[in-house]
Amino acid sequence: MDKVELEVDPYEPSAINKQSFVDEQEWNLYSFVEASKDVCSLLNSGSSRERHSRIAFKCRAARRFGFYMWNICFVMFFICSMTFTTFAVDYKLPQNRLQLTFILLLTTITFKFAVNQSLPRISYLTYLDKYILSSMTILVFVCCWHAIVYAAIEMGGVKSTVVFWVDKWILVALGILYFAAHVAFFLFMYFSVGVKRKENESDDRKHVARIKSQYTAA
Repeated sequence: MDKVELEVDPYEPSAINKQSFVDEQEWNLYSFVEASKDVCSLLNSGSSRERHSRIAFKCRAARRFGFYMWNICFVMFFICSMTFTTFAVDYKLPQNRLQLTFILLLTTITFKFAVNQSLPRISYLTYLDKYILSSMTILVFVCCWHAIVYAAIEMGGVKSTVVFWVDKWILVALGILYFAAHVAFFLFMYFSVGVKRKENESDDRKHVARIKSQYTAA
């Protein structure tokens, strides 16, 4: 540490070679590079720690979401939206309703396993994982409701007219909740992820302009 101390050049900005980036189709690599001075401690042969000066370089990358939006989110939206068509079956035939709902649920599970092949294997849930799991939740609610309708008629002794109108109101309530959740999700994505991307793009433009001005002055 007392022999060599690295310093960040305050006059010449750092740059990154984007031509050697092999995942350009999946990731958007920004030109912005952040350099910071740091100190690290390493063990030497005498089991004592030596402090060394170092410079850390950080770059930014954002996943291109077009593929996931059109091939995963929209497909999942269409599959889960079909669950509302099960209410077209007479509520006195819960076996048919449940059969259709179970088919859709198994379809979403199979689709989830297929989607996992194109997602990183990480220990936390991504926004896409949360979207798929929350979409599957509506199928579980519909399955439970179809079973409750049958129990209310056979064992609860509820009048058919009451069950009929409650079934219609549940359809409307679940439909409003489902589409409202989608609107809230996409608004959240726009104002959280979208704003962060705009900040990265702004920093990227400033960094590129600084590099160009440096070469122009030279």
